[in-house]
Amino acid sequence: MTSDEVKKVEDTLKIIGESLMEYSDSAYDNAVKMTKYISTIYGELIDLIPYLKKEGVDIPLDILVAQLNNYSQAVEKKDIMMLTDSINYEVLDTVSLYREILEQIS
Repeated sequence: MTSDEVKKVEDTLKIIGESLMEYSDSAYDNAVKMTKYISTIYGELIDLIPYLKKEGVDIPLDILVAQLNNYSQAVEKKDIMMLTDSINYEVLDTVSLYREILEQIS
């Protein structure tokens, strides 16, 4: 994905995160629709870990995996509180970090 595409995902996730705080049913559905984008971003970031490590940037793989697991569990359980926390406090930070990395290396 390009940094512009990642920025669009980031902006959409911010809106979904805010909507989830209001317990909107459509926000849950929209969050589920974002799963493929989240998975793509995490996959691309994981693929970059060896390159980033050579550049002195350490991104722990176990943290990324834990974040994806938290997101997946929240979706599977339809746990709005867990999904809200996952998006607002984990996924958004990682998506933002990935966008910043893409901006630096492109």
